[in-house]
Amino acid sequence: GIEQRTIDPILQDIGTGHALFMVNDIDAIMPRLEAAGLSTLATSGQPVFISPTTKALFVKEPNNFFIEFMQNNVAQ
Repeated sequence: GIEQRTIDPILQDIGTGHALFMVNDIDAIMPRLEAAGLSTLATSGQPVFISPTTKALFVKEPNNFFIEFMQNNVAQ
């Protein structure tokens, strides 16, 4: 008997959770995400550098949960 409602969080909301997966080749993840019907939240549609050696991307899966993929030791 508990009321339930759907929420549509944004990544910047305080307390919004996400799962982080460290990967060896973030560029290889892109075709797999596209095949699953997902796309990065970046306006470029591509992984972005968050530091000189780290690329990352976020996707929002069908249940409105955020997933992050990150690769360290990338040459810019």
